[in-house]
Amino acid sequence: DSYFESLKFSPDGRYLAISRYKERDGNVRLYNLDEERWLTFNYPKGVQELAWSGNSQFLAVAGLTDIVQIYDVSSEMLTQTLVGNGNWHTSVAFSPDLKRIATASPVGEIRFWRFPGGESAGKMAPEKGVRRVRFSSDGNSLFWASMGGEVGVWDAVPDLD
Repeated sequence: DSYFESLKFSPDGRYLAISRYKERDGNVRLYNLDEERWLTFNYPKGVQELAWSGNSQFLAVAGLTDIVQIYDVSSEMLTQTLVGNGNWHTSVAFSPDLKRIATASPVGEIRFWRFPGGESAGKMAPEKGVRRVRFSSDGNSLFWASMGGEVGVWDAVPDLD
């Protein structure tokens, strides 16, 4: 069985990213509206979420593995792989300044990563599994929604300057 998990336009409106949730196939399809052609990025399995960078250059893919893949859309290449702690990922988000990425897992861990570079830059652990994470528009706070129905905000987002 397969169903669509994520359908997202890039912020500049030039691309449409589509992922299917399927145990064996984590492919992400990307449609370039300007050139009217499809691209395929291969994620190992079970895509949970797609996230665009604010400048539409990067697409992050999170799913049923302990990695998050970052693709450079203009070069059509995998540019970075973030390796977690052995848990699969439910969510991924770019900070507005493109200096950080946040990832979430169902065991209640949120991690921050330097971008580019991919080094771990801190973590937090809400009491329940985390379903989604989003940065505030100024990038100073991170909002999260748990699998148990809670919503929280963390104002101590690591400063990477």
